[in-house]
Order: sequence, then C-alpha cells, then structure tokens
Amino acid sequence: MSKEKWLRVHNTAEWLDYYTPGNKEDLRRFFDYYLKGVMNGWEETPRVRLSILDPGGKDIVNRPEKKWPLDRTTYQQLFLDAGTGTLSPKLTKKESLVRYRADDEKGQATLTIHFDKDIELTGFMKLHLWVEADGANDMDLFVFVQKLDAQGKLLKPSFNNRGPDGRLRVSHRQLDPNRSTQWFPYHTHISEELLSPGQIIPVDIAIRPIGMFWHTGQQLSLTIAGYNPVPSHLDYSPSFKLTTRNAGWHIIHTGEQYDSHLLIPVTSVNTT
Repeated sequence: MSKEKWLRVHNTAEWLDYYTPGNKEDLRRFFDYYLKGVMNGWEETPRVRLSILDPGGKDIVNRPEKKWPLDRTTYQQLFLDAGTGTLSPKLTKKESLVRYRADDEKGQATLTIHFDKDIELTGFMKLHLWVEADGANDMDLFVFVQKLDAQGKLLKPSFNNRGPDGRLRVSHRQLDPNRSTQWFPYHTHISEELLSPGQIIPVDIAIRPIGMFWHTGQQLSLTIAGYNPVPSHLDYSPSFKLTTRNAGWHIIHTGEQYDSHLLIPVTSVNTT
C-alpha cells in the first residue's frame, strides 16, 4: 500500500469539481509526476486540502492540512435529553424517553443545541443511543445532522449536500473492539442479535465525516427516525428498494444511566 497519498475534499458536486479547469490541471500534474516522471513540484502539494462548509455564510475551500483525521480535534459529547428535546454538554440526571412510530415513514425524534460561540466541527461523528423496540424484534435506525439558524430555519449546503448521516440495523450492533475507535464504531456484521420485549440496549452508529462551521447562536439539529428522512437519488431508483424491519414504536432512552449522546469533533483553528 502506497504511503504517498493526497486527499482533497471539495464543496461542490463531483462532475462540476472534476471539470473545473483548475482542478483538471491539479490532477494532470499528479499524473504527469507519477506516470511521466515530470518534475513539476507535485510532491510539495499539501497532503490534505479540506473544504469547510458554512451554509448561510462562505465556505472555506482547499484549506491545507498535514494529515487526516486532524490531530487538533477534541471530541466532545452532546447528551440527549428527550424530556426537553435538546442536546447538552452535561448529562441530565433525569431519565426520560421519546417514542415515535417506526413504520409510517413520518415518525421521528429531533433534538437541537444552540451554540453560544463560533465552532468548527471537522472529522468523524458518532451517535451512542439507548434504544428499545415496542412491537418488533429489530430496529433500523436512520440519523441525520443538520445546521439551523438561530430561529430554527434549515441552512442547507449548496449542491444538495444533505449533511452527515448514518444508519444501523440494531441486530447488527456487535462491535469489533480491535478495529473500533473512540470516534468510529466498527461493526462486524457476522451475526444477528435480535431484541426481546422490553429490552433496552446501547448501540453506536457511525456518522459520515463532517467539515462545517457554526456561528454564535446557530443550531445543530439531530434527527433519529425509522426511515431515511432525506433520501438520496438511490432511494428513488426502481432497482433499489429500501426495506426495513421496523414495526410498532421506537423508544429512545436518555438521562442518568442512559448516556445517549452525539460525539462531535470540535476543531481548533490552525495557526501554522
């Protein structure tokens, strides 16, 4: 496996990015260097170039970094409080729950937090939940993170970027402890563990990496549902049908012994 790798994360759609003249030239320099032996200085290109989205503001594009994930990331827990519908850095001592219909493609639970200062989240996110199924022996969970303004209006990134999401069939919750990290749960998918009536169990759901900026007063919104609340083009394809095992009700437990939380990658500003 090659140790000479470069990563560039763009903020547009793939075809627009591929055919932008400057990006075509960037790729040509890479091929010239490795396929033709042209000494064009490619090796001096930053190993990582990131785009940090700022819906409602101005994106940062091609920010140079030395590695990925970033070393200066601090992982912070935002605890769910089903009683207030909020996320908080502190775990509430009061247990509560929220339930939604699992199989009507409408039911969902949404929790939010207002940030009291500017914050950048760049890296991997993970959702840790205590869940229960009422009326089924399995659960298909879909989670979605979005950015809202101070009044709760969705701030949507350009080019139909939906924000980071994740999904998990709960019977496949088994983790590989040797491959899992603090911020990435590695599921084995080698066996099923079905649920019993009244059983409350913890699950860890990987969420796709994020690079996004929130200004003071803006909100982060977390949605949990039994269906994909913002489907991709694949979900509409005749050759692809999303089938779940959901029935009855999903119940999310929070507070005290149920430390349900969203792990976020808080990133300090690069001053080098």
